[in-house]
Amino acid sequence: ASSIADLPHIQHLDLTDNRMSSGAIAKTMLQLTKNPHLLSLSLACNKLSRVAVSNLCKGLEDLSALTALNLSSCSLNDSDGARVARVLTNQLTLVKADLSHNKLEQQSGHAFANTLRENFALQELILNWNTIRGAGGEALGLALASNSTLTKLDLAWNSLGDRSAYAIA
Repeated sequence: ASSIADLPHIQHLDLTDNRMSSGAIAKTMLQLTKNPHLLSLSLACNKLSRVAVSNLCKGLEDLSALTALNLSSCSLNDSDGARVARVLTNQLTLVKADLSHNKLEQQSGHAFANTLRENFALQELILNWNTIRGAGGEALGLALASNSTLTKLDLAWNSLGDRSAYAIA
């Protein structure tokens, strides 16, 4: 991954479906933090372990120009999703985040609700094909009232139920 550091003007990096280990993600994220121009990063379809998510989150804190992040189909569990959401709350350049097709549940729903209340740069949040329902879905719905910048919220296939639907409506 040290070759990424040798490309200081790279703006878009797509590493989708590369079977990256926790160590490879750690090294990649370390190198990416040296690039102030990175606008988009996709790690989609890589099975991210807890260690990989930790390394990812540490790296994301330093990517100050990032506008798009794709973590779809990364086998993120609920606590992983909540951790990513907490980091994205402070990513004030991030416009689009895709965490679809993971295993996000209520904890992630609450964490992303907080992101929506505090991050007014985010325009697209894609959380389809998870299991965010009940109180997590309701928290997301209620957070919409305090966010005027979001233009797309994709919650398809989450089994939201009535409680969440009423809050969203």
